[in-house]
Amino acid sequence: MLSQAGTLVDFGGAREASDSDPIVCAAREFAEETAAMFGAAASRMPFLENMDSHSIQRSNEVRVAALEFEKKLQGPGVCHTGENGYHCYLCEVEYIPIDVLNVTIGSVKDRMCRFLWIDVEAYLAEPTSFPPLFIRLDRQKAALHAILRQLLEEKRELCS
Repeated sequence: MLSQAGTLVDFGGAREASDSDPIVCAAREFAEETAAMFGAAASRMPFLENMDSHSIQRSNEVRVAALEFEKKLQGPGVCHTGENGYHCYLCEVEYIPIDVLNVTIGSVKDRMCRFLWIDVEAYLAEPTSFPPLFIRLDRQKAALHAILRQLLEEKRELCS
């Protein structure tokens, strides 16, 4: 996502008491931050109108999307790095046009970031041509670049 300050940020937040492990936390945060736009719950997007982030977090759509994404994070094609209590998971998700993502998420009353798709190969080739990373991501840059390269290599092997 692109923050108001113009930095690239990840989906993040604190682990809650109900989160049994980092994967459950990551899946819940992804579902909350994307307002359940990815997965089966996306077909019920009208539920977003006139809602705020707190209401979305408590919605059934987010719970369903989090469970779906939790299964994806436990499957193949997922890269993970975890240092100093910070966990980062990378995996492929279905493509949703950027204007659809931003218009839909923009209908959430207190949402301040906007989505931005980034070509991973272009980013790895010339990272300085993209917005800077948010400090939490910047601290993990070497690990992030390594898992992005790993994902690209796995995708190339699947395609050949």
